[in-house]
This record gives sequence, structure tokens and C-alpha cells, in this order.
Amino acid sequence: MFETVIGILVISLILAGVIYAAMRLKSRYRRNPGGSRMSGDETSAEEYGALGARVVAVAADTVLTRARNAVELPTGVEVGVSDRDYRAVRAQRSGLEAAVNERLRELGVPTAGVRLLLREVPAVRHGGAVVISASSEKATVVLGADVRSALLSAPKPDAAHRAWLIMNGTRQRITERAVVGRLQTCDIRLTSRHASGRHATIAWSTSGWQVTDHSSNGTWVQGGRVGRDTTARLADGAVVRFADLDCVFVVT
Repeated sequence: MFETVIGILVISLILAGVIYAAMRLKSRYRRNPGGSRMSGDETSAEEYGALGARVVAVAADTVLTRARNAVELPTGVEVGVSDRDYRAVRAQRSGLEAAVNERLRELGVPTAGVRLLLREVPAVRHGGAVVISASSEKATVVLGADVRSALLSAPKPDAAHRAWLIMNGTRQRITERAVVGRLQTCDIRLTSRHASGRHATIAWSTSGWQVTDHSSNGTWVQGGRVGRDTTARLADGAVVRFADLDCVFVVT
């Protein structure tokens, strides 16, 4: 009899634990007043506001950099966000597109209107946004093993092709390989005091054009930072930042 009572108590405790766990799980996945699904891990409204501002900033900065360097302006900018953020950002697309164009008008960029495209890219960190295309044509996304951002697929020129780094409106020619930095021995000199002596290397390989960062203050491609001593692919028209100096990479 005593053993029967103990057994009933144990079973009751197990059932109570299962019910409690189920109720906790249900409370984490509830519907908000608007009817959209939410969970304890979902992004807050404040975080989405910051993310929207990030999307606007990277898109507008890409167009602005091209305008400052007298490079043909894109008709569309494609921005990649994380899979976690994509649905909410997509719902704001029209408003974010209007904000991008308003920002460009404020900066005096002569554009008839830039279309904002959004893409879900798992390699982009939560809360981040990077430009993966800045042209009127679709781009192909290439994700490497150590990608912190979405990068464009490199073009496939033959050995006769050359590349240019457009900096402050001036074209600097690159033939297969160029070291970029403040030192006089560099192939392309950077005037910013924030740039490293030997800041980065741009080189052609069988995989296409690539940039390798060697600096303290960083190198960015299309708004995504390249890790130190890490290589990132470069596409025609990509915006590249060395420390605080924005450039445009062009393949001819």
C-alpha cells in the first residue's frame, strides 16, 4: 500500500513538471495584439529601429561614395540582413527606401531615386546590414568560411584586364597586385593619418580580385569589415573603406 502511494506521488510530480514546462513554453510563444508571432528571443522594437537606421546608412553611404568619386550611380542598392531580421525589415522596405532617398537628397546627391532591395543572408550577424549589390543588375552572393558580411562574387577577367581604385576622384591603377597604405613604398598611397603604413593588399588570383587587411583601424568592403589578415573578394563597383577613407574599386 505504501509503495502504491509513493508511486502515485512520483507520477503526479512528473506530470506537474511536464505541465509546468508546457505552460512556460507556451508563454514564450504568444501572439501580440497585432497578431504576429513573437518569442522571448525575438528582436525588440528598439532593435528593429536601430537596424532600419543601419540599412538606410549603409545604402546611402554606398551611393554617396560613388557620387563623390564620380562613379556612375546605381539605380538599386541591395542590402543583406540576417535571417532572424529579414521578415521585420522586409515589412519596412518601402519606408526604408524613402528614407534612403531622402537622405541622399539632403546630401545633395543627384539621383532620380534609388530602389532598395533586401536579401536574407544567414552569414550577416543579427542586427547588422551590409551592401551586397550596388547596380542595376542582380549580384551573386558568395559566402566564405569566415564571412562576417555578405560579399559580391568577384568578376572573372583574364590577365589582360586591369583594375582601378578611385580615391578622392582620382583613379589609381592596379596591375595584378598593389599594396595600399601610408608608406612611400606602397603602390597606392593613403593620405589619411588613420591609415596604417601597410594597410592592405589588393591582388588578382584565380578566384578573382581580393583585398587582404593588415591594418589596425580596419578595412571594409560594402559596409562589412574584413578581419585582420583575412581576405575578402572584390567586385566591380564595390565600395572599399581603408580606415576612414572611402574608395571605389572598378574593373576595366
